[in-house]
Amino acid sequence: DSDLFNRWDASQQYAIKLMMQMIKAVQNGEKEPALNEEYVKLWGEYLTNKTENPAYIARLITLPQENYMAEKMDVVDVDAIHVVRAQIKKTLATRYKRELLAAYRENDTSAEPYRFTTADAAKRSLKNMALSFLGNLEIEEIDQMVQKQYFDADNMSDKLAAMNICSNSKDPKRDEIMEDFYQHYKHDDGVINKWLFSCACADRPDAVSVVRKLMEHPAFNIKNPNKLRSVMGGFAYNQPEFHKADGSGYALAAEMAIKVDEFNPQMACHMVRPMMRWKRFDAKRQEMMKAALQKVLDKKGLSKNVFELVTKSLSD
Repeated sequence: DSDLFNRWDASQQYAIKLMMQMIKAVQNGEKEPALNEEYVKLWGEYLTNKTENPAYIARLITLPQENYMAEKMDVVDVDAIHVVRAQIKKTLATRYKRELLAAYRENDTSAEPYRFTTADAAKRSLKNMALSFLGNLEIEEIDQMVQKQYFDADNMSDKLAAMNICSNSKDPKRDEIMEDFYQHYKHDDGVINKWLFSCACADRPDAVSVVRKLMEHPAFNIKNPNKLRSVMGGFAYNQPEFHKADGSGYALAAEMAIKVDEFNPQMACHMVRPMMRWKRFDAKRQEMMKAALQKVLDKKGLSKNVFELVTKSLSD
């Protein structure tokens, strides 16, 4: 329905405009710029709308992704984008905790045995989106809800949603849940690729060392393009950590590109591509990305694919 799409698009454009204003405020030194009250009320109306399909409501309350916001900026500020998006989620979750809990309960299908119907799938998408917002509160009550959903889930949507929320949280059971998921699904490649992606793009300050550990993990195989894509693609998606101010993310990407180029030049091209956007960043990050690309270029016997790609990027 074009009307539904237009409403969704208008809500996204409004959110983008407000996020941009808040990003500018953060760049100007404001610690926690206030979220526009009109938007807060509108978001609450979306959440509590009982007439639309729950899957549509889930889409309507979703905030624009960090990567999308980066595309909207002349000079990308990954840290300001990350701070603002997390703050908005926390503000909305704090204001609408009761309503989010109600949306979770009203759309919980776990009392009945799992069956795939579009109606149940729609309910699960809103339930899991509500839980994702609640996860930003970082309180024990919600940690326990996430844990309960994870351990009780009889379907992949609910299990994956809880695992992803846990992966991005400070939940004391995070490591236990991540390990349990791996042990449970280690013989299912498709599912484990989702797990690798979730681990690599987790919102945590030690992401670079997490990714390095993943490369030593039995689930990972550097010669398998899907595994490689899950880990390095997940890490590149993790904007604040890939673009960390100390350059450790770029160093890791360059190191991997050099290794992978020896047996899969096309995949090595994927490793360097995020750094080829260096012109979109601040001067310090530009220099670090160019240095990482130069390190790749200095490798003896570099493949033609990677050589041409990196040479063009550095000479532009």
